Amino acid sequence: MTKERGVTFDYCLREGPSTTRNAIQLLHVLNYPEKVVEQAKKEADYFDEHRTWQTVE
Repeated sequence: MTKERGVTFDYCLREGPSTTRNAIQLLHVLNYPEKVVEQAKKEADYFDEHRTWQTVE
């Protein structure tokens, strides 16, 4: 997934939780502000570590 090549998916279902960050990469490819992309990465990292999402206030 790059800005030059766009987004491609193999459409294969795999067992278990996802280990990719396609949605976050898509934010980057679609030129979302870097602040949004970085916050999404931080949220995903937190989830990976704690297996729960942070509370949004």
